[in-house]
Amino acid sequence: MKKNILLSLLFFITTTLLPNVSIAQDGIKFETGSWKEVLEKARTEKKLVFIDVYTSWCGPCKLMAKDIFPSKSVGDVFNKNFINFKVDAENGDGVAIAKKYGVTGFPTYLFLNGDGILFYSSMGSMSEDKFLREAENAIKEFSDPEPFALLKSQYDAKSKDREFLLRYMQKSQARGVSSADAADMYVSLCSKDETLNKETLTILMKNKNINVDGVLFGFLTDNKDEVAKMLGYPKTETLIRTLGYLASNDIERAIEKRDEVLLRKIINTLILFNTDNTNKEWIADEVLMKYYTATSNEQKLSEVLSGYSKSVLNHDKKQIAKSDSVSLVNFEQQVKSGMFKDRTEDEIAIARKMAKMESVNYGFRLRNIAQSALKVVTDKNLLSDALNWVDVAYQYFDNFTMTEVKAGLLFKLGRVEEGIECQKKAISEFENLKMANEPIKNRLLDQLKKIEQSVAGNIPSQVKSVNIAGNVSGIQDQQIFLELVGINGENKIIQSATIVNGNFSFNVKLTDYPTLLELRLEDKRTKLNCKILGMRYGNGNILAENNFNIKVNINATSYEVTNNAPSFQSVVSLRKILDEKFDTPMSNMQTKLMGLNIDWSKNPKPEDLSDDIRTKLFQYRAETRKLAEDKRDFLKSYIKTNTGDISSLFCLFEFGKSPLPFARAEESWPDLFNSLSEEVKSSHPGQIFKVIVDKKENSNRMAESVSIGKTFKDFILTDVNGKEVKLSSCLKKGEYLLLDFWASWCGPCRAENPNVLRIYNRFYGKGFNVVAVSLDESKDAWMNAIKKDNMPWLQLSDLKGWKSEVVAAYGVTGIPVSFLIDDTGKIIATNLRDEALEKRLEELLK
Repeated sequence: MKKNILLSLLFFITTTLLPNVSIAQDGIKFETGSWKEVLEKARTEKKLVFIDVYTSWCGPCKLMAKDIFPSKSVGDVFNKNFINFKVDAENGDGVAIAKKYGVTGFPTYLFLNGDGILFYSSMGSMSEDKFLREAENAIKEFSDPEPFALLKSQYDAKSKDREFLLRYMQKSQARGVSSADAADMYVSLCSKDETLNKETLTILMKNKNINVDGVLFGFLTDNKDEVAKMLGYPKTETLIRTLGYLASNDIERAIEKRDEVLLRKIINTLILFNTDNTNKEWIADEVLMKYYTATSNEQKLSEVLSGYSKSVLNHDKKQIAKSDSVSLVNFEQQVKSGMFKDRTEDEIAIARKMAKMESVNYGFRLRNIAQSALKVVTDKNLLSDALNWVDVAYQYFDNFTMTEVKAGLLFKLGRVEEGIECQKKAISEFENLKMANEPIKNRLLDQLKKIEQSVAGNIPSQVKSVNIAGNVSGIQDQQIFLELVGINGENKIIQSATIVNGNFSFNVKLTDYPTLLELRLEDKRTKLNCKILGMRYGNGNILAENNFNIKVNINATSYEVTNNAPSFQSVVSLRKILDEKFDTPMSNMQTKLMGLNIDWSKNPKPEDLSDDIRTKLFQYRAETRKLAEDKRDFLKSYIKTNTGDISSLFCLFEFGKSPLPFARAEESWPDLFNSLSEEVKSSHPGQIFKVIVDKKENSNRMAESVSIGKTFKDFILTDVNGKEVKLSSCLKKGEYLLLDFWASWCGPCRAENPNVLRIYNRFYGKGFNVVAVSLDESKDAWMNAIKKDNMPWLQLSDLKGWKSEVVAAYGVTGIPVSFLIDDTGKIIATNLRDEALEKRLEELLK
C-alpha cells in the first residue's frame, strides 16, 4: 500500500514539473476558437463536441496528452466524428463548463451536441483501445433513438418498469449522474435471485452514489457474502470497503436534505464497515463536523470540535512514531534500490516527508478541525483553541495549508499584522514546492490582498459619501426620489430632486455598505427595471458603496446603471452568466413552447397531434426542463462556493423566478441563506432577504396546511361580474375540482392555460370542473387575459395580487399553482400539469 502511495507521489512530482507536450499533427486536432464558436460549428456540421477537461497539475491529463491524443488512429476517429475542444477546468470557459457538467476528477471527457446537451462522459487515463471504445460509445449514444434526455423525461411514468430502470441507470452512470433512487426502485421490484445476478449487480455497483437508507444498500449489506462471491471479489472485506466508500458519499445527500436521521445512519454504517481500525469516535466526529460546517450550525459544530480536538490531541503519539518509522525504513530501501535515481534531492526530500503517512494524516486531521472553526465559529475562545490545533498540526506536517488556516484564524481574531506575516509565509511555502497550480497561488495572494486592504483602510470604516448622477431622456422633467429599501418592505425617502433639462443628482452618506437603494419617478406609471439586480420588478434598484460614484441613464424604455462598486460588479458578472447560459435560451424555448401549446389546444385529443408537433413538443419540454434544472444546480453551487460574496444573495432571489414549478427551490432558501457568511447576512441586502426568508418559512407552514390529504380552505371572492362566490359552493358530488392560481402577467400561467382548456373541454360535464383565482391587481388586464385565452370556467379575484388573504392561506409563493380537490373537500393532488393532470383524471373518471 505504502509503495503504491510513493509511486503515485513520484508520478505526481514528475508530471507536475514537466512542461505541457504539444499535440502531434496526426493526432486529435483541437479547436482554438471560443466555446460559443465550437458549439455553433457542431450544430452546423451535426456532430458531437468532444471536450478534454484537464488541469495544469493533473498527471494523468499530461499522460493522455503525451501518449494518446497524438496517435494517428485516435486522430482519425476523433477528427472525423467530433468537434474537438480542450478546456482547463480552473481557467477561462473551463470553470463554467466543469461546474455545469459536474466534473469532479481529471481528466474528464465530455461528449455534447451543439446545444450543449450531454450525451456521454468518461474519466481518467486509459489505453488507446479503451479511449477509442469510449468514442464509439459516444457515437452510439448520439445516434440512439432513446437518448438520456428522453429517458429522464419518462422517468416518473416508467419508474416501475425494470427494463427501463436498467437503461436509465446505465445512461445515468455514463453521464456521472446519480441514479440512486432508480437503483432502489429496481431492487424493490426484483426477487433476491433476480438481483443476485452478476450482470445486474455490476450495473448496480457502478453507481457512485447509493442511498444508505435505501433498498439497494440494505440488500447489499444483508447479502454481502453472496454479493462478493457473485462479483468475483477475493473476499467479502473488499465489498465492505466499497460499501463504506459509498456510504461516505451519501453525506452530501444528508447535508442537502438537512436530515440528521440519515446522517446518524451513515455514521453507524461507516463505523460498522470500518476496515482500517480508525477510532470510532473520530469517524462519527468527522462526519458531524462536515455536516455542521456545511449547514453553518455554530452551536452544534462547536460542541463537536471541542470533543473531537481533545480526542485527537490526546492520541498516543508513540503509535504515530512507530508507524512512521516502519514507513521510513521502506522508503529508504526504495531509495537504495534506485527507484529515485532520476529525482533531484529536493524531490526526494518531499517524498521522504510524505512517506511519514501517519504524521501526514494526523496533521491534516487537526488542520481540518481548525479549518471548520475558521469557516463557521465566531467565539474567540474556541478560535484561539483552533490556533493551537493548527500549530500542533504543523509540527507533524509543515504544509502551506496549515499556515494558510492559521493566517485566517489570526485575521478573524483581529490579529491582522500577524495574519499578514503568516499568509506571506504560506505563499513562500507554496512557492518552495514548485507546484504549477495557478488557482492555489491566486487564492493565497487574494487572501493576502484582502488582509492588507483592511489594514490600509481601503475597506471603509467610517461614514463616507456616494454621488449618483442621472441623465433622463424621453420623459418629462419631474421629481425623482432616492429611497432606502426598507428591511420590512416599506421604503424610506432619503432624498428628492427635480429633473432639470434631463439631469439630476444625489449625494448621500452611507453607514452600511453595500446598501440597496431605489430610484422612483413622480409619475408612477414609468417603471425603472434594473435587470442586473432584478430583486423587485418595476423599481430602479441601485447597489451602492461609499467612494464609488454611480451614473444612471433613464429613458422611456430602459434603465441603465454604471457602477464600479465591487459588490455591484460581482452581481454583473453573475447576471452575465445567467443570461448567456440559462435565461436567454429558456426564454427562447418558452416562446416555442407557447406556440406549440396554442396549436395543441385546437386538438381535443393528444393522439390527433401530428408527429411533427408531438416530436417538437417533447423536445422543447425536455430542453426547457434541462435548462431549468441546470440553472437551479448552478445557483446552489454558486452560493455554496461564494458564501462571502454579496452576489450570492441575488442567486437566492433567482430561485423564486424560475418559470417551471419543478425547478423552484424556494424551500432551500433558509438553509442556503444560513450558509452565507455573517458579513453577507448582516449587510443591508442580507437583512432585507432575511425578512423574505422568514416570510417564506411562514408560507411553507401555510402550504403544509393545504398539502395532499388535507382539507381545502374555504374562502369568498368575487367573480368577473362582482358577485361573491364561496369556494365550497363549487364542490359537487361525484366531481373533481381544480383550483388554479394564475395571473395575466404570468408567462408560464398563460402558456399552461391552453392545456387546461383542452383538458376542461374533454372532461367538463363528466366529473370535472375548474375554478381559477387570479393574482391580478388590474381588472382590465384580468378580463382581457380571460377573453384572449378563451377560459370559460369560473374566474375569481379580489384584485389584491400577492397581498390577497387567499394567496397567503394557500401558501402560494409562485404561480402557476393548482390543487385538485375531490367531492369531500380533500386535496388529492397539487401542481398537476398538462399530461399529468389529464392522466390523473383518466384514472379517476374511468
